Amino acid sequence: MKTFDKTWTVIDIIRWGTEYFQNKQIDSPRLTIELLLCEVLNCERISLYTNFEKPLKDEELQKLKEFIKRRANREPLQFILGKTKFFNTELKINNSAIVPRPETELMVSIADEIIQQNIDKIKDVLDIGTGSGCIAISLAKKYPNINFTAIDINPNSLQLAKENAIYNDVENSMNFLNLDILTNVPDEKYDLVISNPPYISKQEYEQLEPEILNYEPKEALTDNSDGLTFYRRFSDIFGVIMTPNAFFLLEIAYNQFEDVSKIFKEKGFEINYVQDWSGIKRIIIGQKQNRY
Repeated sequence: MKTFDKTWTVIDIIRWGTEYFQNKQIDSPRLTIELLLCEVLNCERISLYTNFEKPLKDEELQKLKEFIKRRANREPLQFILGKTKFFNTELKINNSAIVPRPETELMVSIADEIIQQNIDKIKDVLDIGTGSGCIAISLAKKYPNINFTAIDINPNSLQLAKENAIYNDVENSMNFLNLDILTNVPDEKYDLVISNPPYISKQEYEQLEPEILNYEPKEALTDNSDGLTFYRRFSDIFGVIMTPNAFFLLEIAYNQFEDVSKIFKEKGFEINYVQDWSGIKRIIIGQKQNRY
């Protein structure tokens, strides 16, 4: 694909792109080139194989070439496409927020179960560090009668979350606050608090892959310390901002369960956990009263 001196068909691009991304050690090379092609051609993946002999126009090739260059430079695929799928939702995404992870999707699934089991009691939900809005918006789509408050320190993240709320028709269920949870707290009380806070330690942050280190916002990933700053803060404020018997759900790092559970137990919280697909204690479930 160095020059446009030949006709490039869909199948040519898929074959060339797969090999190119393999050589660049890009994850899922065939899927990557297919998704980039779909974006350029504005089609579904199945259409690539029902039109595999279709030649690309020069302007399509030029756009695809730019996409390929960006991905080869390790920019996350989701940022290039400008969108991602999460839970029951399609979200706009850019580098003002981290790319939603499967572990966070697991936390939303647990929140969904808790809401279903307490549907008459959970009326107000707080999402701390909302980023793209993926957590609150996914739940708001399913529970339009619940009030969701989404807070973030980054105004650009909040703007993205607002756009996603409108994009998913849940803006009437949402309240957005530009707030630093380490120094302030919301005025309301909540029946469920959910957060995927910056939990990567400073030491481990510096070892992350280029897609994360070079493109995702640092303040959404690390506390620039031992990774426990936000959990200590949460243990201090949850008793103030939660209603009696309220729940909280927190995502944690692979090695943090003992430290995080100790932090909360010392403040009188009852703690349980859910493992992710690798058997790692990934989600903390907490409550002030003993109901788990």
